[in-house]
Amino acid sequence: MRQKKSLYYYTLMRKVVSIGLLVGCLWAPLFTQAQDESWEVISLKNLERFDQPSPNWQLVSKAQAHLNKDQHFDTEPGAGILINLPEGENQGNLFSAWEHGDMDLELEFMMARHSNSGIYLQGRYEIQLLDSWGKAFPKFGDCGGIYQRWDDSKPEGEQGFEGYAPRTNASFAPGLWQKMQISFQAPRFDQLGKRTAPAKILSIHLNGQLIHENVVLTGPTRGPAFKEEAAKGPLMIQGDHGPVAFRNIRVRRFEPKVIRPENLSYKVYEGIFPVSVPNFDTLTAIQSGKMESLTQEVMQASDKISMHVKGSLKLPTKGTYFFQLTSRGSTMLKIGEKVIFVYGWWDRQATVELAEGEHAFELFYHKPDSWYPPGLGILMSGPGFRKQSLTSISSLPFNSPVNPISVQPGSRPKILRAFIDYPSAFAKEKRRIVHAISVGHAQKAHFTYDPDRASLVQAWRGGFLNTTPMWNNRGDGSARPLGTVLDLGDAADPGLLLKPQADWEATLAEQLGYKFRGYTLDDTGTPTFRYEIDGQMISDKISPRESEPGLQRSIGFPASMPIELHYRLAAGATIEEVDKNLYSIEGSYYVSIPKKQKVRIRSIGQHQEIILTAPANSPAQDLQYEIIW
Repeated sequence: MRQKKSLYYYTLMRKVVSIGLLVGCLWAPLFTQAQDESWEVISLKNLERFDQPSPNWQLVSKAQAHLNKDQHFDTEPGAGILINLPEGENQGNLFSAWEHGDMDLELEFMMARHSNSGIYLQGRYEIQLLDSWGKAFPKFGDCGGIYQRWDDSKPEGEQGFEGYAPRTNASFAPGLWQKMQISFQAPRFDQLGKRTAPAKILSIHLNGQLIHENVVLTGPTRGPAFKEEAAKGPLMIQGDHGPVAFRNIRVRRFEPKVIRPENLSYKVYEGIFPVSVPNFDTLTAIQSGKMESLTQEVMQASDKISMHVKGSLKLPTKGTYFFQLTSRGSTMLKIGEKVIFVYGWWDRQATVELAEGEHAFELFYHKPDSWYPPGLGILMSGPGFRKQSLTSISSLPFNSPVNPISVQPGSRPKILRAFIDYPSAFAKEKRRIVHAISVGHAQKAHFTYDPDRASLVQAWRGGFLNTTPMWNNRGDGSARPLGTVLDLGDAADPGLLLKPQADWEATLAEQLGYKFRGYTLDDTGTPTFRYEIDGQMISDKISPRESEPGLQRSIGFPASMPIELHYRLAAGATIEEVDKNLYSIEGSYYVSIPKKQKVRIRSIGQHQEIILTAPANSPAQDLQYEIIW
C-alpha cells in the first residue's frame, strides 16, 4: 500500500508541477515583492521627528487643495497631516531629526495647483514633486523626476546635466492624494573616506507605476543642502517653492550588510523521493565536496537527483527574518532547530523569529524530472538589512523570456473583450468579469465596462492593455490594464431604491428586466452601450473629457420611463463637495456634476454614495457626469 500511495502521490505532484511550471514561467515574477514589515512610522502628532522646522511647516487635521485655484490649500486645525504653507520670509526647508543611508521611503502627498516641491534623499539627491497633471511628455523637472545636477563652471546652457525624466506621467490632479515609494541605496566609502560606489535609486513608484529603476546618481543634484557626499544624511523636503501636504510617512532604514551561508559541504544522491526527506544514512552519495557559494549547479544530472547541503549561517541580531524560496523541484530548508520550509514543491515564503549568532544551516533539494530546467533561489531579509540572495546568481531559476503583448489605441478608440480580474468589494477574492469590454483612447484615458451590470468598473491613464496573459501560449483569456487603476466599484450602476437606506445591489435587480443590447459606434469609433430596462432602451456613452484628463459619461433615457431609476455614481468612505458640483471621493478622484442635475449624498453603513435619480414618467433626458483624476 505504501508503494502504491507514493507512486500515486508522485504522479499527482508531477501533474501539479507541470501546470505550476507552465503558469509560473509565463506570469510569475522571479521573486514577488513580499517583504518583512519592519517599517518605522514617522509620527505626525507633533513635529518632534523634524529638526527645528520653520513656521511654514505646520500640522493640520485636514488639507484640501483646489482643482482650479493656484497655490492654495484649505486647512483645519489639528494633527496627522504635514503641510508647507510658504509665505514671506517663512520658506525654510524641512529636515528630519534622523539620518539615513540605505532607505525605503513611502509617503502620500497632495499638490496644490501649479505648486512645486521636492524630496532630497540625504539632503543631496532630489526627487521632484510638481503639479504635472495632464502633461503628455514629462521631463526631469516633472513629478517623480530625478532632478538634474548643476555645474556653474560649464558654459551657458550646459550647466545642467544628468536629469532623469519619469518613464511615464503617473501624476494625479491637484487636490488628490498621491503615493510615492522610493528605494534608495547610499554611496559607499572605504575606511579612508574615498567613495567606492555611487548612490543609486533602486526604484521609484508613483501611484503604483514604476517610473525609475536602477538609476546611478554620480553626485548631488541641484540645490542640495550638502555639496559633499556622505554615507548618511537627513531627509530634506523643499519648502520655498510652493504649498504641499504629506501624510502616512514611513521609512525602513538599512545597513549595508552581506549575509551568506558559510562552511558549506554537499552530497549528491540518485533516486526518487516524492513525499519526504530520505534517511541519508541509508544512501550512498555519488558526489560530495565543499561549496564556496550555495548553488544547485554541482548536480551533474538533470533528473532523479538530489543535493543535501550543510553549513552555518551567522545572523547579526535577534528578530524577525523573512525567507523567500523559488525552487524547480522539492526543497527543505532548516536553520538551527527551526524548519523554515518543510519538504515540498515550488515557491514559498516564510517569516520566523531567530536569535543572534551562528546557526546550523541545512538544505535538501530534489529534482525528479528532466523536462523542466533546474533552479534554486533563496532570499532573506531581516532586522536592519535589505532582502538579499543566499544562493549564487547562477543558481536562480531563469524562465524563458516572453515578449510582452500589448494593445494600444490608434487615432480611433480600441475595443477589446477579455476577462478582467477585479478586486470586488462584494467578494473576498477577485471577481473575474467574464464579459468585460475595455475601451482605450488616444487621449490615454481608458476604462472597463461590465455589460452584465451596466457598470463602469475601472478607469486608468497611460498604456491600454497587457494582453500577454490572454494570447501567449494557451493563455487564460484575461487582460490587464497598463496603468494605475482607478477602482470605481463593480456593483451595478443602475438600480431601484425602494427604501432610502437600502444597501446598493451588487447585481441588477430582477424586477428591472435588464437586457444588454450591445453597442453602436459613432463616426469617431466611440462606442455607445445600449440596454433595456423595463422594456425601455437606454444609451450609455463613456468617452474622454474634451479638455483636461478624465472621462465623461452620458446616460440617455427615453420619455415616460415608467419607473424611477437611480444611478450610483461613486462610493467611498468619505465624499466631500470641494467646489460647486465637484466632489472628492476619498481624495482619490473627483466626480463633477453639471449644475442642472441634482444629486444627493447618502451615508450607508461605513461608506457614502452619490446618487443621481431619473424620475419616472419624465421627458427624455440625459444624465451626465465626469470622472477626473
